[in-house]
Amino acid sequence: MNKNIVIFGSCVTRDAMEFNGLKDSLLYFHCRSNLASLTSSKPIKSEFDLVGLNPFLHRCVSRDLKKDFATNFENCIVIFDFLDDRFPIGTKDDSFFTYNHHVAKLNPSSYRDMGVIQHFQRNNWPLVEKLVDSFANRFADLVSRNKTILHTASFSPFYDGKDSNDEHCLMMRSYYNFLFNSLCKRISFDHVIDCMDSLVDANSTPAFHRWGHAPFHYHDAYNHCLSEKIIRIQNEESCSRSVRASGGLD
Repeated sequence: MNKNIVIFGSCVTRDAMEFNGLKDSLLYFHCRSNLASLTSSKPIKSEFDLVGLNPFLHRCVSRDLKKDFATNFENCIVIFDFLDDRFPIGTKDDSFFTYNHHVAKLNPSSYRDMGVIQHFQRNNWPLVEKLVDSFANRFADLVSRNKTILHTASFSPFYDGKDSNDEHCLMMRSYYNFLFNSLCKRISFDHVIDCMDSLVDANSTPAFHRWGHAPFHYHDAYNHCLSEKIIRIQNEESCSRSVRASGGLD
């Protein structure tokens, strides 16, 4: 079995690593970056004050601003999910970064000459199509050297939290459908995993989830579904390598 799993995505994919013995397979995990930031190679020059963030969040936000994502992996299973595309695009110095809630709380003086784009709004989808092209080009080598999975996590249609906004959730589900279709037209992912059918009612996004009540914090049934599908792919890839190494089937 291939023990090496790389995740560019969110804690939704990361959480599944804790189920069905996958934890030791995780080699690299990066989150808190939207599509635009991942396409951009130019570091943000501003000195953002990241004091107050825990070491994990500090590392993620710092990577996002410095653009020092690791991409030199080979013969791994690379999983992409784009739940962090819920965060707007920050623009500064001809570059993009992720305007997530951690960055939003920083010193406003860091934001001189900065712009914010709500790219998930339909009128900005033409920009997203261009970003998909840029993403495909930047990650082409990574995709060619590894087996890739697109994990199509989205907002639950059953979310009923106190801050629930049906219009916003509907807009985000529509956006993710558009984004996934655009990505699949541009990139030949080896596998696409969809576990959204495991979300069946309001309890699918539990109020007492460890990361908080949100339309993308799912119940354990989702994690089991995702981890089982990843393991199935691991086993398929392991079998395929064994056949090639032995010179083929008798």
